[in-house]
Amino acid sequence: MIQLLSLLACSMAGQWDKSGSDPSADDSGVDSTDDTAPAAATLVISELMKDPDAVSDDFGEWFELTNIGPDVDLNGLEVQDADGNGFVVAGALAMASGTQRVFAVSADAAANGGVTPDYVYDVADLKLSNEGGSITLILGGRAVDTVAWDSLPAVKGHAIALDPDALDPERNDLAESWCAAGSPYGDGDFGTPGTANESCSGAPPDADGDGVTDADDCDPGDGDVYAGADEQGDGKDNDCDGWTDERAPAPGDLVITEIMDDPDPTDDDDGEWFEILNVSRDTLELTGVTFSDESGEMFAIEAPAEVSMVLEPEDILLFGASDNTTKNGGFVPDYLFDTSVFHLSNDTDEILLEVDGVLIDAVAYDNEFPHEKGKSRSVDPIGMSSTRNDDPDYWCEGDGDYGTDENQGTPGTPNDSCPA
Repeated sequence: MIQLLSLLACSMAGQWDKSGSDPSADDSGVDSTDDTAPAAATLVISELMKDPDAVSDDFGEWFELTNIGPDVDLNGLEVQDADGNGFVVAGALAMASGTQRVFAVSADAAANGGVTPDYVYDVADLKLSNEGGSITLILGGRAVDTVAWDSLPAVKGHAIALDPDALDPERNDLAESWCAAGSPYGDGDFGTPGTANESCSGAPPDADGDGVTDADDCDPGDGDVYAGADEQGDGKDNDCDGWTDERAPAPGDLVITEIMDDPDPTDDDDGEWFEILNVSRDTLELTGVTFSDESGEMFAIEAPAEVSMVLEPEDILLFGASDNTTKNGGFVPDYLFDTSVFHLSNDTDEILLEVDGVLIDAVAYDNEFPHEKGKSRSVDPIGMSSTRNDDPDYWCEGDGDYGTDENQGTPGTPNDSCPA
């Protein structure tokens, strides 16, 4: 049963009274004098989730204890970091021999990544630093275990797990006794909270310690490179998708350059299209980019999709209502949109290009923008910016037949210059 945190009065300042005579110390170096501590009680810190990926640290941190001694009541157990911050278990919390107990910062499995804790503490009292740190267990005034994770295997989204053969308060001081957990739980992070750990020695080889086995790792010799990693701007393809240092678009990076809102004789529901251009110097990640108008119509680029989710510098991405070339007028789009949720009005409309609510580019066209049925609205090459394309003076009617229906424009290719 989950025990909610209620700190004892003696720990309100995050400190414990260790006064007395004849101090003793265990592997933690914490002095203790209370000879009433259960001499046979042996608690081992066996797993730590200090850097979850599926949820934020403030909700998803947890650690696990394993009892390798006799049954014990954890009431009064003190947990503290190297600076003396921590908490005290308040209330009966029985722990049978050979079992695990999970301590977490949140009891809500929908918020903490899918963990069911046995005890909940306040992250403000104890924070598991991502860079390095330690925690010490003190029971009955006696320090029974300490783990410092400065040199332990660290992979975002993977708990640090103690090998079952090293369940000992001395052996868990050794870096080689630990590995990155490999079993998924809850919302997609990795670990075995509340159950026995998997063997580190029996796990498939993971030479670089990034939590991905060598057989599945696109670079077994580099711990910063594996499928799903974040790009770090270090000149490497960190996430193994074939692109290096791609990033999210910033305002002005993408420009709407051509719009076919009124094809003729092609039906609008098949023949509408528009295109965007990457005017930045970087490869841009397009997953999550949204297109909308002021009436609430909207679609988002999602994976899996028909094309790669990145756009290289100076490349064009063509969005179309249909990929059926016998119906759409004879062009091949890179990405499809559904005209039932987003369509291009023939007279007045908007295209708002956003990422996470940040406006990257927008075009609000009306009858001041040059327009004729069967011809696209096209930006002059000198107007290829997110500010100039707001001005109808930089637009003209598309020129040059394409496809099969004698529509005019340059879908997916550079725009022609506008007549002087």
